[in-house]
Amino acid sequence: MANIYKNSFYDPSTTDAVTLYTAPTNANAIIQNIQITNQSGSKVVTARITDNSASTSYIVAHAAITGPTICN
Repeated sequence: MANIYKNSFYDPSTTDAVTLYTAPTNANAIIQNIQITNQSGSKVVTARITDNSASTSYIVAHAAITGPTICN
């Protein structure tokens, strides 16, 4: 089985939840890294992974960051 890597970038214009990637129905996804960059000011960031097949959302990161900062 071949591995397919995907980079996804997002510049938020809203504080609402946004879907960045959806795995195909015949595949599984392994998330290797999530990187969050704050260019300025103070921000509170929450990253979630949602398993739609189980209708469950997991918080994988929650951080208060002051820019300029990069969190992995």
